[in-house]
Amino acid sequence: MTLKEAKSRLTKIGVTISKKDGEYRVNMKGGKEDSAYYTNDIDDAFGTGVAMAKGGGHPQPIWPKFFDQYLETALWSTTDNSTESGGDPLDDNYGVGDIDQESIDKAIVETNDFIKANRVNLEKVSELFGASEGDHGHDFWLTRNGHGAGFWDRGYGELGDKLSKAAKVYGTSDIYIGDDGKLHIQ
Repeated sequence: MTLKEAKSRLTKIGVTISKKDGEYRVNMKGGKEDSAYYTNDIDDAFGTGVAMAKGGGHPQPIWPKFFDQYLETALWSTTDNSTESGGDPLDDNYGVGDIDQESIDKAIVETNDFIKANRVNLEKVSELFGASEGDHGHDFWLTRNGHGAGFWDRGYGELGDKLSKAAKVYGTSDIYIGDDGKLHIQ
């Protein structure tokens, strides 16, 4: 597929695509920069543009299994603070569907950014150690939040150290139950 063909087809469904310095940028028409998707593959750009249109303008995960496990790990590793000792894990009473859309969108942008910035090392870890995209999503949540596990303790050596350092750049992320009864990630 050519850029001209992709542009023609995506424009009809409300998606913009452009190319600069060998990289394609895809977004909903009028979309904010944090919902833009970047790739150097025209087919990936086109497919993501179509997914964006179907998703109502919400960003889409680059690696869905990474993203799904990132959220699942967030739920089981966070408690509801219902008691002095911390309460119950959120996944005892909540699921991914209880997370508000704004938090989902923000989490997709952050996980996509982490994947794009560290894709080479993530793929090396998968190749050398058999780690899955889900393993990486799990480790990203745990590492960025300073839990006692993550990239650094999987036996990945220097690659694990690099991924740990990269995850820490994102700072900690907390989940809380809002007045609307939805889970919010900050």
